[in-house]
Amino acid sequence: MGSTSQQSGVVVWEWEERHGLWIPYQADVVEYLEKKYSMLEQGKSSKSTVSFKGKHFHGLHCYEVDLNKMEQQRMETGTLRKVRRSVYSSNSLPGYGIRWEWHNDITWAAYDIPTSEAIEKAYKSNMPRLDLSSSPVAIPNYVDFQGHVIKQINIHTHFERYVQRLTHQKYPKDTLTLKTTGASSNIREKTSTLKSTGASSNSRGNTLTSVNGRLASKHTTPSKPTVTRQSSKTSSTVKRIKKMKVQDSQDVGATAADPLSEFCNDVETAPDEDCAICFEKLCNISSFDDETEDSGKAQSPNIKELNQCKHVFHASCLQAMYDSGAKDGSLQCPTCKAIHGIKHGNQPKDGTMDITRSPRSLPGHADCGMITIVYDFHSGIQGPEHPNPGKRYSARGFPRSCYLPDNEKGRKVLKLLKKAWKRRLTFTIGTSSTTGEDGTVVWNEIHHKTEPFSNHMGHGFPDPNYLDNVLAELAAQGVEDDPEVTVI
Repeated sequence: MGSTSQQSGVVVWEWEERHGLWIPYQADVVEYLEKKYSMLEQGKSSKSTVSFKGKHFHGLHCYEVDLNKMEQQRMETGTLRKVRRSVYSSNSLPGYGIRWEWHNDITWAAYDIPTSEAIEKAYKSNMPRLDLSSSPVAIPNYVDFQGHVIKQINIHTHFERYVQRLTHQKYPKDTLTLKTTGASSNIREKTSTLKSTGASSNSRGNTLTSVNGRLASKHTTPSKPTVTRQSSKTSSTVKRIKKMKVQDSQDVGATAADPLSEFCNDVETAPDEDCAICFEKLCNISSFDDETEDSGKAQSPNIKELNQCKHVFHASCLQAMYDSGAKDGSLQCPTCKAIHGIKHGNQPKDGTMDITRSPRSLPGHADCGMITIVYDFHSGIQGPEHPNPGKRYSARGFPRSCYLPDNEKGRKVLKLLKKAWKRRLTFTIGTSSTTGEDGTVVWNEIHHKTEPFSNHMGHGFPDPNYLDNVLAELAAQGVEDDPEVTVI
């Protein structure tokens, strides 16, 4: 037997969602719960109820956890969820400090740990995609690891969601289990191979990525935790066309001062279905409802129907979704992605878009010249529409040169790329999928070709489907052909 410090695992607190999957709390929430639990177990406190009220834990202000009953209760509705305290091996995903999450249009939500381990193994093995329908999460999606970002994609509708891989998650070391059971015999070792958290053996490394999909159980044997407690319940002739600055290119168009009033209708009777944003029943109030002194009293939910697509949500969920975005006067349905109004992004305002033409042909387009777009940004300070206002953001790898064939469809794409640029949709501030750096200027789901005369990295020519694909990506952002826009 080694020393206690060598054998200790990590503690992860989890809650059981309605389909029986155990979802880990965020690391800071786990640390908070473990501190309260340790005090209770050691007799330093007799208080078994943990309230998140007044704590900076996103979306948890209306919940309490009973450490004796091992239950989480939503205060407005009385809804109960089981919770458990699990100890995972130091060789498990939580032991390595890794956490996989998907984006629900407002915030990041964690996958259950067995599904996360399946995603991690596929990611480390450089698999192009991973089927999730046979995984514990059991949804008809696949994780696509190809392209600039990783996505979770619905097999039937092709709806996409982002997924991110977080590292350096500081789950607390288990001390209570070792004190009461002695040794680490209670900690089951991971059977799948996670050799290290470093990037040396993997071309992808430890990056933050976007994913939406299903995982197959055949790809991994997930680690099992010890559950200590749970509820019993370039060219010869180059012509420069135009240089555009972001601040000089604000796209005109109607935006709504109050998008919920502009694009939604009131629904008097809540349908018997879940809200796709908070996953609570529409007949119950949302966790995004403002917390008041009377939050424990029963309230009637405010339900809104989007005018264009007719999907129904809690009004407070739609408002929270809007407030978490660019706040540009538009609403995008989180279910079908239909855009109500004109969507604008949060691309930094100091960038430039420089366009030139050359007679040299791109592979696969021998009958025409090429268009070169050069994007450039400099480091700066994040504004109120960015993830961390007041903090610096970096601009790595700029200027970036991108290429289009100078034919009819290529010029159409150029016209729409200019419109996307005006709406600040081309780039955003986030985490780099290649370096893992946070708070940096990154692509925003409109793919560009950055290899002019080869396709060694998958970002060049020939690619017969590229122009159609990027037109579809632009349309998904609400950027479509407008006859009033003149092609230069």
